[in-house]
Amino acid sequence: MGKLSFSVGVFTSGLFISSVLCSASKSDPYYFGNIEKNIKTLKRSSRQATSELSDYDKESIRQEILDAHNYYRSLHGTQSLQLINDMNSEAQSWAEKLARNNMFMHSNTEYGENLYLGTYSDSFNGQSVVDLFYKEISDYTFGQSNPDNSSTGHFTQVVWASTLYLGVGMALQDTNIIVVCQYDPPGNVAGQYDENVPPPSR
Repeated sequence: MGKLSFSVGVFTSGLFISSVLCSASKSDPYYFGNIEKNIKTLKRSSRQATSELSDYDKESIRQEILDAHNYYRSLHGTQSLQLINDMNSEAQSWAEKLARNNMFMHSNTEYGENLYLGTYSDSFNGQSVVDLFYKEISDYTFGQSNPDNSSTGHFTQVVWASTLYLGVGMALQDTNIIVVCQYDPPGNVAGQYDENVPPPSR
């Protein structure tokens, strides 16, 4: 099955998230739409906005992102993801390159990829990233093998049944945080949506 090679993104209130559909494309235009920002703040140790995240904060945010993915996947009956160190390293390297060069674009990766850019503060948590990806469920129509996925690619990649592994990287860019989530095997494969994006069962 051929892979899609375009990007989608969402801009809302100073926040931009983007999702590669199977293979990354740096030059393709982004799709812009509006979705409501939905952030669930967790009680945790305060994170100060500095020029660099501590290793502790990276690991903490990474675990929050994994846990949020697996919570939402459980609603759809899809298998829990596992963090893979090599994938974390690749995602981390790309996040740092984006921050260092003041860029925001997809990597040329073999993995599926969701990107997030938002304001960083001491209330930031990894679940808020995945909450925003998942919010797109309200625009998705289940039961189609090849739906128009231009505004729901983040959601479908989060719950994609055949995806098993996750890599997460993050870096600060001035007062913002960039988060890179990479997925293996990649989701959003044309013709395979009905078997990989089941409706929520609870």
